[in-house]
Amino acid sequence: MRFQDNYNKESRKKKFFLFFIFLIFILFFLNYFKVNKFSYIGDTQFVDVQKLKILSLNLLKDQPIFWFNQSRFVENVKNEFPQVKDVSFRIVSSDTLEIAVIAEDICCIIKDSNEKKFVISKNGLVLRDFEGPETSEIKLSYFQSFKLNELVDKNLVNLLYLITTKSVKFEDVKNNEFYLEKDFIYFYTSDSKQVIINENTDLKKFNEDIKSMKSYLQQNQKNYSILDFRFEKIVVK
Repeated sequence: MRFQDNYNKESRKKKFFLFFIFLIFILFFLNYFKVNKFSYIGDTQFVDVQKLKILSLNLLKDQPIFWFNQSRFVENVKNEFPQVKDVSFRIVSSDTLEIAVIAEDICCIIKDSNEKKFVISKNGLVLRDFEGPETSEIKLSYFQSFKLNELVDKNLVNLLYLITTKSVKFEDVKNNEFYLEKDFIYFYTSDSKQVIINENTDLKKFNEDIKSMKSYLQQNQKNYSILDFRFEKIVVK
């Protein structure tokens, strides 16, 4: 009986030892895979991707890909970019980490009359200046100067959000550029006609309406430079 007990104890010790060796091997094996490459997704248009890459290289590169220091990186990103609400990660391969940036409720980035770019929230608040390159195809400009914490007309901000997210599509916009005024937005068509819109514009019928109006004016040889879609009837000037 005593022999049996000793045998069981020795057997358990041996199993524990083998398990311990196996665990060390696994940890050593996993530790071999290091973060070496990065990819970025999410709301990257609201951050300076170059600065984000520098933070990634300084704080994450060469760390074990299965237990890198997430909290330190997220803290630094939020300090550098106040508009970032969260950051998530996904292991793409043995050496590549995908970083997803989730911004606060951001509408867009607008360039003002001083050639400075500003991040605008969905509530119309001017949050901060933006120094990085823009990634959006659609460009927004404002011919006055912005001030931090200034409020932009929320109805226009809602419209700008639909434009920048391509929730509504305008078929003929010269250079993909839209211009913001105090109470309306305008753009130029490929033939340099100014088109004015605001929150009252019927966006569902807009492309159809502008084609119909331009066709009518052309057939009747009417000269014009402005089409105003802010009212019940289209105003031609």
